Amino acid sequence: MLTIGKHLVVGLGLSVTMSSLANDGEFEKAKSAVAELHAIQASNQKNIEQLDDANHRLQLEIENLKLKIRQMQVYEKHLAALIENQTKELSDKSKQIEGIRDTRAGLIPLMYSMLSQLEAFSNDSPFKRELKTQRLKTLNNMMVRADVSDEEKYRRILETFRIELDYGLKLDTNYQTILVSEKERHLELLSFGNTALYARSPNNEEYWHWNPVVKNWQDVATEHHNSIDKAYDIALGSPPELLLLPVVKTEVSQ
Repeated sequence: MLTIGKHLVVGLGLSVTMSSLANDGEFEKAKSAVAELHAIQASNQKNIEQLDDANHRLQLEIENLKLKIRQMQVYEKHLAALIENQTKELSDKSKQIEGIRDTRAGLIPLMYSMLSQLEAFSNDSPFKRELKTQRLKTLNNMMVRADVSDEEKYRRILETFRIELDYGLKLDTNYQTILVSEKERHLELLSFGNTALYARSPNNEEYWHWNPVVKNWQDVATEHHNSIDKAYDIALGSPPELLLLPVVKTEVSQ
């Protein structure tokens, strides 16, 4: 009996030990399963967080794209308005260019017409004729120069017209050689604007006036010599006074 009891005790102990070992194995499995579940949950949470971050970045990119699209729409609208305005300006410029071309096309004949008038002024009166002839020659040479702009040509011709206008508005004197009675004589000329032109000898004994109708110098009557002398004095700076001077009537009676 004793021996049997010992075997029973030993058997019972072995059974308890094997049961404990079995329970420990299940526990380890359960523990391992729990750890694996936690790892899966952690991995899932990490994936969720990554997806959330990616979604957030995607949302930001979408918002940035929307902003860029709005900016591009505004910019395109601005460009459209700019192009429309530039197109209008281009059309206006084209019209201006055409107008300038038309103006220049008419400017050249106008300048040649003005030169013809200047030549007529020079031929009408011998006063400073040599200077006027030289000035006119310079202008004519200038007209065929390619290095001088049309604007500069017109400016210089207009300037010459102003000089002629000054001649016609003031008393002026000048020593020059003229043809009188088919003889060349060096005399002092007095220009009374566009009204009259006189000449006197160096000894103040001979006087002439220019007849623009016949384009010739004619003697001045002695009674006018004194008035002409006073006109010379006024041209040279003396106080002005009322004078009676001989004037040639240039209008033709109808």
